[in-house]
Amino acid sequence: MPHTNDHIIATESTSTAIKGQLPRFPEGWYCLGLSRELKKGDVKPIKAFDQELVLFRNESGTAVVLDAYCPHLGAHMGFGGTVVGDNLRCPFHGYHFSTSGQCVKTDYGTGVPQKTCTKSWHVDDKNGFIMVFYSPLKQSPDWHIPAFDYSDFTPLKSHTFQLAAHVQDVNENSVDLGHFDFVHGYDRIDIDEKPTTEGKAMYAAYSMVRDTGLVGYKKPFKQSLQIQVHGMGFSHVDVSIPDLGLAIRAIVMTTPIDAKTTELRIANTVSKRVQATGMGKYLQKIPTWALMPALNWILHKAYIIDVSQDLDIWEHKIYLENPALMKGDGPINFYRKYCRQFYNGASSKTQEALKQKATTETAKAA
Repeated sequence: MPHTNDHIIATESTSTAIKGQLPRFPEGWYCLGLSRELKKGDVKPIKAFDQELVLFRNESGTAVVLDAYCPHLGAHMGFGGTVVGDNLRCPFHGYHFSTSGQCVKTDYGTGVPQKTCTKSWHVDDKNGFIMVFYSPLKQSPDWHIPAFDYSDFTPLKSHTFQLAAHVQDVNENSVDLGHFDFVHGYDRIDIDEKPTTEGKAMYAAYSMVRDTGLVGYKKPFKQSLQIQVHGMGFSHVDVSIPDLGLAIRAIVMTTPIDAKTTELRIANTVSKRVQATGMGKYLQKIPTWALMPALNWILHKAYIIDVSQDLDIWEHKIYLENPALMKGDGPINFYRKYCRQFYNGASSKTQEALKQKATTETAKAA
């Protein structure tokens, strides 16, 4: 159950549209669910960005997101809507909507209302996740999350939290090096590669040491992290643990649900190619095909515990525009500068639309 406290944000906005608070919904790609959990013919009601949506997979296998309310008489098509071929049928009066949101048929049999349509959202169904693009000015995306090859990894294990926090705060943990020690118990935390940005992505590399607690291996181990942050909705971390012979991938996805709530989805997977030669004689006796899924399950449980240690902090902290940073905190200001682009328009299309809007408002005022 999500907590009910408001997430207080004490900052000057980077958006011209909202003053006195950090805008709730940055532009970007956000996860609505796992690809494997949406079968052909499935229809699901979704709430995101304080809007009601409907998610379905048509008979061609395409994942589609539409505004949920039928433009005919307002039925929520996520409740009782059905897939007919490649279209979504409204449960109220049998209006059929295509992947573009256009009404293409009615069960009245009296013709097609040409101007009847609902909004269709941009969807990327890749990496095992259904991602939707949000733009406050309803612009098309000019950037995408890259595809990652998971063919040599165990099936993804996923867990979802709901919390009263802002997506920027949640993702800030990826650069808050001090918290890895004080909250999670890591030691010897080093920056291996200074963070850089490229377009709508941020890259960083760290290493740190921690006790394992694994049967047959009691020594502390060093892990190296290669981090990619795409927008504020998708982070991909390659974790290498040479002492254990392990290669792990961790994914962090945040989706704004409404003005108070963020959905945090974490997932992890283990490489099937790596031999766990450093784990001690007991674990080495287990065949790799059986060991890797078991380790992925163990690591997933540990991952949930790690993230749970952050929840109360996220839900009760405030955002400070000018924090009292010191050596050891990590590149927090670098991350915040990277985030600003997603409020004033991540895409060049949105930036141009903002300029046009400002010009129009100025002309009206004159």
